[in-house]
Amino acid sequence: MKSTALGPSLQTSYYPEQLVAYSTAPGEVARGRSAESTLFTRACLKALFSPEYRADGKGWRVTITSIGNAIGQLMQWPGLRPLDTPVQQCVTSSVNVRDGVIMQFPDRPQASFQFDTAPTDALGTAAWALADLCGHQVASRMPTPDPWVDAGPAGEGDLHVSFTDGPYSTTTQRVWLLPPCSQHTVRVDAS
Repeated sequence: MKSTALGPSLQTSYYPEQLVAYSTAPGEVARGRSAESTLFTRACLKALFSPEYRADGKGWRVTITSIGNAIGQLMQWPGLRPLDTPVQQCVTSSVNVRDGVIMQFPDRPQASFQFDTAPTDALGTAAWALADLCGHQVASRMPTPDPWVDAGPAGEGDLHVSFTDGPYSTTTQRVWLLPPCSQHTVRVDAS
């Protein structure tokens, strides 16, 4: 079964594995805005398409184990939750887990990221570009006062930040984008 344009194939097993993910820790309130999907729902859906790389030569896969870890990471990631929303914990439990494969991805997936600056007032003049190691630009953004939240190919890349105005120096830094999400703060100095 082909489930997306990326072409992951659905894997089945005769020995059922179970992962149970709770939207909150015991006694905590689930967060969400009226008429919007909850943080937990967004994290679960994004986790389904956030494979981990297997060094054993089996490529990019979403497994019973990796999906639970991805949900937990995405619930903490500021790029998925509104800034005014408190951090929310996700609790998972599993039964009979052998790291069964849910989906196998034939190609390198996209990884969500959030880039910001320290000090934060530099964001308003920061022009961003993300390039692969061959120098091909894969994503970019013009200055805005908010952190840059987007996606790029998983793996190593170069993040270039230039400033249209103000005292900050242009910088290029090496970053690693790993599913399900990455966060990186560029520390900038006044020139």
